[in-house]
Amino acid sequence: MKRIVYSPEAISKINLIYRNVCAQYSKEKGREVKAEIINRIRSLSKMEKQGVSMYELYGVIPDYRKLYVAHNHIFYLIEDRTIQIINVYNEREDFMWKLFGIRYTD
Repeated sequence: MKRIVYSPEAISKINLIYRNVCAQYSKEKGREVKAEIINRIRSLSKMEKQGVSMYELYGVIPDYRKLYVAHNHIFYLIEDRTIQIINVYNEREDFMWKLFGIRYTD
């Protein structure tokens, strides 16, 4: 099994999600959402290719993979011995711009 390694940004975002959900709903709901995100991330150590490949979808490098959990996009990179959790973005954030500098407009 590969070891899961979180970037400081990912840790910060998960904690921000927790605080926002607590403020908007309740501490119990905040704990539920945070646990759902953490448990889904942990499951990557057993099944690392759960997420979709950003290279296959958009042709971007590095080939981050993306999971969608509790209204959030979790970006990770599969390495030899680890799975690097790069960052977490709410579904309303423009992750393509923030991660890759690509703007999509309708």
